[in-house]
This record gives sequence, C-alpha cells and structure tokens, in this order.
Amino acid sequence: MELREYVENANKEQLEALATFAKWLSEKQPKLCTCSVKCYESCQLVKEMMEAFQLASERLNGAQ
Repeated sequence: MELREYVENANKEQLEALATFAKWLSEKQPKLCTCSVKCYESCQLVKEMMEAFQLASERLNGAQ
C-alpha cells in the first residue's frame, strides 16, 4: 500500500500517530541529515512522505 493511500484511509488514531511522527522527524532532521548538499530537499521519498504528512495534517484538522 502506498503511503498516500494509507493516509487517505487512516482513522483518527492513525492520523495522530503520523502527526506525531512528522513532528519528531522535523525536530530531528537537522541532527540526522548533516550532508552539505541537503539531499533530502530533492529526494523523491522524502517529498512523498512530506506530502503524506501534509495530507494527514489536513485530514486530522478537518476531522476535529
């Protein structure tokens, strides 16, 4: 299952878990990625994850 499809079908608890994970990743990214070329900015996997996290956030905010 693709990540976007998972997010589209996720329940509130799963969306909250994704939001927590996204927050953790954003806090750790400067520590975890230290390369000078900032490959995470052009990485397709990272882009897809960020889009999925954004969708999860939108769905979660819309569900409240």
